[in-house]
Amino acid sequence: MNNYKAEITLAIIVLVLFGGMIAFATGVIDPLMAKIGAGWT
Repeated sequence: MNNYKAEITLAIIVLVLFGGMIAFATGVIDPLMAKIGAGWT
């Protein structure tokens, strides 16, 4: 039972991280990179 719980928890964490990465890649990373790029120059 514990192994199944661990696998389910890991699967959920991976899905959340993946969803977050996709969300950031689509809408958040570009403006952030623009701000960081503007700050470096």
